[in-house]
Amino acid sequence: MAFVIGFDFLPGDPLLRGAVLSGLLIAALTACLLMAILAVRLHAASRTAREAALRRRWLPLLLAAQDDAATDLPTLRRGERKAVLVLWIHLCELVRGRARDRFRALALRLGLDAVARRLFSQSALRDRLIGIAALGRLGCNDCWGELAETVG
Repeated sequence: MAFVIGFDFLPGDPLLRGAVLSGLLIAALTACLLMAILAVRLHAASRTAREAALRRRWLPLLLAAQDDAATDLPTLRRGERKAVLVLWIHLCELVRGRARDRFRALALRLGLDAVARRLFSQSALRDRLIGIAALGRLGCNDCWGELAETVG
């Protein structure tokens, strides 16, 4: 009984010992699950804060560029590309006429057309849909054949 030497606190009955060990295992797994839930919530809160900071940074810039084509824009960071593209898509839904043309030119200046094309070729459905929406707003006619294959 060398195995039981460290477990002197356990009852002598094998069935009761199994029940106590099972309870301890369940408690440990529950603690692990709680830690995983905490990690997921912290990650979600961090992502939400990053998205809010990105929105605070880029929304005024995009809105200013709508009125003035000469607006000096910062370089689009790699981690911001997809989120800025989604923000640009949302803003495109709000503008009409010449402002929409300026928004298209703005997207081309930022290189969002390349981001949209890359997302369109991804395997993840969400990314493909973002790419399709952006390419449609940009009026990219050279993607219609590939888009028809995707839909059909």
